[in-house]
Amino acid sequence: MQGVQSPYLHDDERALDAHSMTYSLKRRYGLFSNLTVCLWDMMNIHRGQGRLPNGISLQLYEYDHSRDFYPDLFKPNDPKIGLEGISDKEIASFHKNCFPTSLGLGMNRAHIVFNITNRLIKKYFNFSDQCEITLQKIIIRNHIDCDQSVFIWARKTDKAKEVYLPEISQYTQLIQELKLRDHDVLLQTDDINVLQEFKQSGLKFRTLDEIPYDTDQKGFHVGLCALDDDRFHKCHNMTKVTYLQKILCLAKLSSMCRYSITYPGNLSTFIPMLKGSFDNVISFKNDKEFF
Repeated sequence: MQGVQSPYLHDDERALDAHSMTYSLKRRYGLFSNLTVCLWDMMNIHRGQGRLPNGISLQLYEYDHSRDFYPDLFKPNDPKIGLEGISDKEIASFHKNCFPTSLGLGMNRAHIVFNITNRLIKKYFNFSDQCEITLQKIIIRNHIDCDQSVFIWARKTDKAKEVYLPEISQYTQLIQELKLRDHDVLLQTDDINVLQEFKQSGLKFRTLDEIPYDTDQKGFHVGLCALDDDRFHKCHNMTKVTYLQKILCLAKLSSMCRYSITYPGNLSTFIPMLKGSFDNVISFKNDKEFF
């Protein structure tokens, strides 16, 4: 096994099997943090090996210590997909600027190299069949017309310890400034306090209620590995796999809506990467400044 090195990361195990060219990630933290790390490491491996890995094993220690979640969430695409035609300048820019941070890939959205991320998303992060089914069920069950919808993803919980978070009034002010009050405003949050603040804001919106709410402000995903799947199912009427599939589908749904507005975090860059651009995707960089 060959180690993969990058800044920012601790207490994880990330390695490349030189024979099978399979990259394995064993790491704590949330889903989108780990997917951000995967994207960064794909490029590190390309720099060291001269080619991209053949596959990915994704063990998310925040949720379970023994399961590879990759096939539950994704399916590989054409193995021939590589970085052919990508300029050396773009690759160098990615290595210099697109390292994992608390805001996703890098600190400035102008540095995201979509020519590269589009290839990586297409190669490794095609939705599994079950995720595709789940996404369509969410859209149908909630009667969503993406062309007429504004998707807000807001939370505080554990994120408040990492970055400056916007006040709820800043979300509503943005809706007003963009003249989007006549759209179907969809609020996604796992933070019960954020939900209550939105209810008091005067903004007309509806929630999707596809994933559980965090009730203790530590971050819903934190420490879920301590809860076996049977107990998790009894508490939340879904398995951990279903939870992860739903949260991934909600990110995809956000990228499909006319506008997407999100709190500062890994979704600030992951949603645009699913979309393939920053068009109509608005992310808070801190409590006052937008990406």
